[in-house]
Amino acid sequence: MACERNGTTKQYTSIHPYGNNKEAGTTIKDWLAKCATSFTQYGSEVLALIPVVTNTSHWKKFVFTQACGICFLYDTRLRFLENGQDTGKGAPMACAMVYWGKNFDRFYDVFIEYGAVVNISGLIKEEVGVERQQLSIHSLIDNSPKQIGTIVNQSYKG
Repeated sequence: MACERNGTTKQYTSIHPYGNNKEAGTTIKDWLAKCATSFTQYGSEVLALIPVVTNTSHWKKFVFTQACGICFLYDTRLRFLENGQDTGKGAPMACAMVYWGKNFDRFYDVFIEYGAVVNISGLIKEEVGVERQQLSIHSLIDNSPKQIGTIVNQSYKG
């Protein structure tokens, strides 16, 4: 059963910055989840222009381990047109184009002139960051408690 306030299932006539729509009950995290699901479940090709805030849970969960490519845009302060006119409104932060799909080469060819394009498809379904560290620690605990002391001592020695 779908939530009554799930904005990712609705059509919009106006745009809410970065997916934050209090009326529909959505945030950027909801939209990135929809991007990732559209690719993994339906094979859709999806592009999302999003703020570069890589320390957020939505980047960690839906970009780093589910997207195929990222273009870190050189011109980070994008400006938007309204009805074909430059109104002076621009993105308040650096942005990246994120790609979920099976044709990374095409993504690269189109976006390389706009920034640094990185193939992250090797990270799909990988545990990264803290999650990977936790897996390593649990593996060590299960395999050899004595090893943990050695590793901890070595890390303090530098």
